[in-house]
Amino acid sequence: MIKLKLLTLIESILNKGKIQNKGNVAFHCPFCSHHKKKLEVNLISQHWHCWICNAKGRKLITLFKKLNVERYKINKLFELINETDYQVNKKISDKRTLNYPV
Repeated sequence: MIKLKLLTLIESILNKGKIQNKGNVAFHCPFCSHHKKKLEVNLISQHWHCWICNAKGRKLITLFKKLNVERYKINKLFELINETDYQVNKKISDKRTLNYPV
């Protein structure tokens, strides 16, 4: 359900995507304007990469900011991926790993 809402949000910015395997969706790249859909976005990991111009990132928020997306769509993205909760959990897990000897 969340992946479908996330896909709908991304398609509102990049137009219709082509569903690939392993959670990837291919879009026309807004950076190089290649005639084929070469910008792949992974809905699970949030990684995105264009196979032509090599534009890439590890979070969808970086893609949204590079495209100057409206603030309300960025807020919707944060709601869908629950970014604030992810950051808190990541910091807690990082502190836990620091306490254990390697």
